[in-house]
Amino acid sequence: LAAYASPFTSTTEKTYFNTYLRILTNYLQLVAITSSIDMHWPSEIVAIFTTQDYLGSISEQLFSYGCFLQSDGGLEVIFSRLLLLNLLPFVLFLISATVWTFIDYRNRTSSYYNSSNPQYSSKTAVICTQIILFFMFHPAIVRVNLSMFSCRDIGQGDSYLNPDMSVPCWQGKHLTWLLCVAVPGVVLWVVVAPVFAFYKLRQYSRREEEMTPQFKARYGFLFHGFKQQCLYWEMWILLRKVSIICISVYMVTISRPVQGLVAIAFLMFSYHLQEVSQPYVNSRLNKLETSSIFVALVTLYCGMCFVSDDLTSASRT
Repeated sequence: LAAYASPFTSTTEKTYFNTYLRILTNYLQLVAITSSIDMHWPSEIVAIFTTQDYLGSISEQLFSYGCFLQSDGGLEVIFSRLLLLNLLPFVLFLISATVWTFIDYRNRTSSYYNSSNPQYSSKTAVICTQIILFFMFHPAIVRVNLSMFSCRDIGQGDSYLNPDMSVPCWQGKHLTWLLCVAVPGVVLWVVVAPVFAFYKLRQYSRREEEMTPQFKARYGFLFHGFKQQCLYWEMWILLRKVSIICISVYMVTISRPVQGLVAIAFLMFSYHLQEVSQPYVNSRLNKLETSSIFVALVTLYCGMCFVSDDLTSASRT
């Protein structure tokens, strides 16, 4: 409920609190994703990453209940997480719709109620809340769906699911859950939803005069703080996170040095694109976004030092 208020204060051009919050969340999510690349991190570094992961991957923390589930003869933990995370946006939509409908009903009895103000529209409130929550949970939803395609070959034609080596790949339960849940999840959350958002933002970036106050109130969380010609830039940031997730999930079976180098190369490209484009209207916002990419880049670069097996324990610390 508190998050809902920020887009309306952000559209006044006087405050960028909403934008700072979005950049901070993107940074925490990016660090959480990059830290998932196993670089033989020392225990001290892992402790730091663990603290940041609680903030950057809150959805995965909410569903870290593996110790409470029994997989003997039943449903494996990986499949239950897959199902719950894919259903999560729909559950959050029902909850937010119920809450805001109730609030709207209560507000109608208030003398301060103004039906012409989009802030008092329950539909606007539901859309805005859903966008913010989806923004927070999207990396975890993407990771759990893409991880269902990551298998490790152990020889003799046998392969097992990388997140759970007790599950054989491309047969039985894995094939069923892959086709019924993971594939639709990838299509919906990785392709359709971002493409639809990109289309809407790209459309209004060319016709600023058609951007109504209602549209700003509903979708302002995604574009406030960006230049008019770069309203869709948040979709590029989303693609950046999805790309790093793909590198962390699919290249783990190749080699850690190659995985780290590919991730560094991609972050260098992202850093260059941010420096050239300068998509934010405020120089401080551009510097903050650039710094967040630079921190992730330096983190992975330093992590390459720990990949070597020649380092002693004292050298790692």
